[in-house]
Amino acid sequence: MQAIEIRDKAFGIIGLGNIGGRVAELALGFGADVRFYDKTRKPELEEKGVKYQEADALIAEADFLSLHLPQTKETEGFLSAQRIQSLKSGCIVINTAPMELVDIDALADRLGKGDVTFILDHSDEMQKEDLCKINLEVQL
Repeated sequence: MQAIEIRDKAFGIIGLGNIGGRVAELALGFGADVRFYDKTRKPELEEKGVKYQEADALIAEADFLSLHLPQTKETEGFLSAQRIQSLKSGCIVINTAPMELVDIDALADRLGKGDVTFILDHSDEMQKEDLCKINLEVQL
């Protein structure tokens, strides 16, 4: 994989709690155009230059997308098939949230196209069948 600079890129953050907020500050420090979606606005970070954006627009426009939502009934399946298909070609998705927030089948289909990158945490908590779907698509 080729090196990619964060500077001047749209860096989207979904979930601006403690971790998401810190990621926003770091991305700002690298000169990124930092945007966020959260169920509540964050004036203290907006004053620093982090811009609020609705989730669907943010997901479609981000060059980098960093997920930081807790797993709840409301967030399960948040990164749906429709949202995964709307990802910009070349987008790098960083998921530090539980994989229950992601439509695994839609992700495997999109990864099979080879035009997005998906980096995840919690792979040790995934079911083997779901992990295989992703790995098989990546190896094609």
